[in-house]
Amino acid sequence: MPRKEQRSGVAYIDNDKDRDLTFYKRRSAPPAVTSADEATTARIGSLQNEVAQLDMENMTEEDKNQLSILRMKNIEEENPGMVAKLIFTKEKGLSLEDLTKLFSDLSRVQKDIKLRLPPLHGREDKTGGTCVAQDLQLPSAADHLGTTHSLMQSPWPHTRGTF
Repeated sequence: MPRKEQRSGVAYIDNDKDRDLTFYKRRSAPPAVTSADEATTARIGSLQNEVAQLDMENMTEEDKNQLSILRMKNIEEENPGMVAKLIFTKEKGLSLEDLTKLFSDLSRVQKDIKLRLPPLHGREDKTGGTCVAQDLQLPSAADHLGTTHSLMQSPWPHTRGTF
């Protein structure tokens, strides 16, 4: 009794040139008929596009995370010890001395940035330069009251003077 073929759509490839074709193109069986209608196939296509887009976004997010980790490692290598500890630990893990050192370093950087930036409108001296002493001073109580007093005035006439 001859043996029955279990795979009816599969045939032996005699020619090596036919091996370059994909299985779908060289099979001898008729194409498979799907039971999905056009609306379902359109929905499947849109979902596949959305999955592909989310995969791309995920890959870019992973790339950004890897770059961030590399930058962090470079900073830690360039600044061993205290600076790396101050930069990469949480606030709760720092002691009072570490926090004061971090604050003084950040204040120094902020002052340096203010000195390098061009003056803003209304902050220029008559000589044309910035007044460093004025920038470093805290605002006085009169300045504070002058700015908040205008904020406390109501735009409605029936409520003026109620604050």
